[in-house]
Formats: sequence, structure tokens, C-alpha cells
Amino acid sequence: MTDSRLSLAALSHLARFLERGPSLVLATCDPARRPEVVRCAGGRVMPDGTVRVLIPMPEGRRSLANLAATGRGALTALVPVSCETLQVKAKEAAVVDWPEQQAVVAEYVAALATQGQLMGLPRKLLRRAWSSRFTAVALMPEELFEQTPGPRAGMPVHA
Repeated sequence: MTDSRLSLAALSHLARFLERGPSLVLATCDPARRPEVVRCAGGRVMPDGTVRVLIPMPEGRRSLANLAATGRGALTALVPVSCETLQVKAKEAAVVDWPEQQAVVAEYVAALATQGQLMGLPRKLLRRAWSSRFTAVALMPEELFEQTPGPRAGMPVHA
């Protein structure tokens, strides 16, 4: 993968946001531009500037095929209790080995369950909503956008 086009400040902003345990959705499309969306787990900004996410299997098989065919995706991260939202447009997607992925999933589900509890959702409901198998994907972030509802929605984040 090549170097990210995002500034270090923007990558740092994204990394801090992902540490909060936001709900993650990856949008892709196939070469005919048919869309596909999948919920993901465990988003992290890695030292090489890529963003790793865990795609549940078998639910994410079409998303993986789309990433393999086009190399492009858009990851939306939403903090449920505040509606704060960021969107990462990415290129150069690749399946990667992520030995820590089970620990990452556990941390992610716990953080999301805590947010769900703040909204009145039972913790056990969120823990059961996840697959037990995941494929790790690295995305090279190209653009970062503020998507929180309000006057800055759609604006690029330069941080």
C-alpha cells in the first residue's frame, strides 16, 4: 500500500474517534456500481496509515468481493449516543492478517455495548448481534469527512 493522502493530524483525529467504539458501516459497490453495505467491527488506524476493520463472515462476502474488484470503500463511523459521525473514503483495500482481531472484536463489542446501554439497550442484545468469524481488511484512507448532522456535515476534516 502507498502512503495515505490524509494528514497526520486527520489520521490522529480519526484514530481517537475510532477508539470511542463507534458503530461502523462499510459501503462498497461492485464494478456495475451496485451498492453493498455491511456492519463492521474493530476499526483502528494502524502505524502505516491504513485503517483496519473486521468484516463479519459470511455476511460480508459480497463486500469483500467488491473490495477485491474495485479497491474502494467508504467507512462510516457513528457514535450512537451523540450522533457524531465521520466518513472515510478509502482506496487500495486488501485482506490482511490481524492476529489480535479477537481481542479487537471483544474491545469493540464492549465499547458499543456500553454506548447501547446509555441509550437503554440491553448489553446482552448487542453481544449476540455479532458473528464469531471475521476477515480483516486494510483500507488506505483518501478523504475524511465530518458527517455529524449540522452545518459542518459533508465538510472535509483536515484536523
